[in-house]
Amino acid sequence: AASPLKGLAKTEKPAQDAQVERIRTICRSCGKMECGVWVTMRDGRAVKIEGDDSAITSEGNCCTKSMAALQAVYHPDRLTYPMKRHAPNGAAPGWVRITWADALTTAANKFAEIRDKYGPEAIFTMGGTSRVWSMAPYHAAKFMLGTPNGHLAYQICKGPRHFGTQLTSFKNSSWMALVDGVKVFTQWGSETTISNYDDSGRVTVDRRFKADKHIVVAPRLQHFGPQADIWLPLRPGTDAAMALAWMDVIIKEGLYDKDFCQKWTNGPFLYADDIEPSGFAWDYYYPMEVKTKLVKESDLVEGGSPQKFAVHDEITGDIHFWDAANDVWDVAPPAIEPALFGTYIVKLKDGREVPAQPVFQKLADRCDEFSPEKSEKITWVPAEKVREAARVYASKPGNGGIHYMLGIEQSANAVPNVMALNALVCITGNMDTPGGHRGNTSDQGNPAGDKANLFGFGAWDVGPGGPGVSLESRDK
Repeated sequence: AASPLKGLAKTEKPAQDAQVERIRTICRSCGKMECGVWVTMRDGRAVKIEGDDSAITSEGNCCTKSMAALQAVYHPDRLTYPMKRHAPNGAAPGWVRITWADALTTAANKFAEIRDKYGPEAIFTMGGTSRVWSMAPYHAAKFMLGTPNGHLAYQICKGPRHFGTQLTSFKNSSWMALVDGVKVFTQWGSETTISNYDDSGRVTVDRRFKADKHIVVAPRLQHFGPQADIWLPLRPGTDAAMALAWMDVIIKEGLYDKDFCQKWTNGPFLYADDIEPSGFAWDYYYPMEVKTKLVKESDLVEGGSPQKFAVHDEITGDIHFWDAANDVWDVAPPAIEPALFGTYIVKLKDGREVPAQPVFQKLADRCDEFSPEKSEKITWVPAEKVREAARVYASKPGNGGIHYMLGIEQSANAVPNVMALNALVCITGNMDTPGGHRGNTSDQGNPAGDKANLFGFGAWDVGPGGPGVSLESRDK
């Protein structure tokens, strides 16, 4: 290949009367961060790329990948037309240029030949995100060719977090509002200074040094590792066990946000193992039947609503209900104190009396199975280091979310990893807060209107979605 330097426009001597202009645009050299940049054009040819100080997400950041985009555009070895190999296998390729019509016709004929001879299942589609997102491998190619077989970048890139957060809260709640600033900057399975997706490298560096504390959870020593206050070099693929260990410390030491867990999660909802799952029809993205062992009014009395979820009131010992259909309590806190722990006996409408526990108790029991001492054998991180990190992270509400990236999702436990981290962020009150996690900023167009899914700590048998609860009035 020719030297990369030959691809740079600045190596060419410009005319004395060249017309120069600067164009504001965005960079697509990595992920989807899309840092704001200025591109200097000389006679219609890009000659310089520099950061845009007015871009609120990148704040003037412009990394070497961004500046190297000139090579991608002008490198003499860049392919700009179809090539076809005409030599037999094993010989020198013998590539020759052909027309787009020939290339598309050849590909179409070969696909048809394979489909007719072996069936459409013999064709496998695959595609990455690229910097120009393509629907072909995702939908069009599979539908046109009739094959169910395909691999998408989405399966190892943001997909697990979308499904994982949809099972526990609302889609895309994995995004951390780092630009707001955080008090405890927790990087988990990510090195955003060199591989950006959610935030630019410059913003990552700035927020790290402005934070009170810095925690890094990653198998290898990354750029920020030596400078971090705490580094947890966990065994690759054991992120869920680590997150559960953190929650075990946080719950047992009372570091969770009790107010948030009582009022804005399904934590106080009673769950009974000895009842049949029941529920209601719900038209979310598509019609579905929501069935759960959460205790509902319909389980306790004839004609009761399947969307009124039972809680135990610690003040009176009575059962009260959260009406998910209308986003109201039958008796609003602080008039009641929804229990988060304990075992209670509830009488069903068929006369049976069964034990029930708050969902938060279920979460606590599950986390206890991964206490720091137990998780040490799984993650290889000393128990005391885990305790230290959990205490620092949850020292007070509003410390910030967890900045995690694709290292979390590129393992066999991708969805449980996301669910565990989502629950960890949630119980510490770092949802929909400055520096915390946030969901979509666009309307999904579902019948629930402004209602997001209820925060939940485990999929159990509730299924995607779940009872809706309005989050926009949280501060009220």
